[in-house]
Amino acid sequence: MDDELVEKKAKKFLELLERNWKNHVNAHQTIQEKRWNKHDDIPLSKNVMALRALYLRMVEDEAKAELKQGLNVAAYKKLSETVLAQVIVFNKRREEEATRLTLEAYQKANTGPINEDIYETLSPLEKELSKLLTRIEVRGKRGRKVLIFLTDRMKETAELIIEKREEVGIPAENPYLFARPV
Repeated sequence: MDDELVEKKAKKFLELLERNWKNHVNAHQTIQEKRWNKHDDIPLSKNVMALRALYLRMVEDEAKAELKQGLNVAAYKKLSETVLAQVIVFNKRREEEATRLTLEAYQKANTGPINEDIYETLSPLEKELSKLLTRIEVRGKRGRKVLIFLTDRMKETAELIIEKREEVGIPAENPYLFARPV
């Protein structure tokens, strides 16, 4: 009696499976297609370039001028945030990697030959830029090494930020380059 009941249930299951399988597979495929075809709102390159070239550099220049005239915590904060934004935009990286950039990593910045393993993971453009720009190795997602590139202008501004750290009240034990004044 148990065998007959199990056989009946198995036949019923196979019948339902044959009848509804296409619907389940198609539904899953449709969900996958919607995810794949989803429109991403990625900014246009020209808009990113305009942001970097016009706005961020303008704010950077204003903040530098204010800082050079005299101690100004608001100008320091503005300068630090602006350069951080430029680093993120220039490197097309997650903001977390740039915000966790330490003074120690910055001071170990390199312009010499790059590690062969890292070099192989770079795009052709990044390979060329690695020869011209200052490279900083930081810890990225899942503990992997990630390169952050700095232009000469970014490096010059970072030097000013480091120079004024103590004056604006950033504790010496704070290890981050883009630390906020207290």
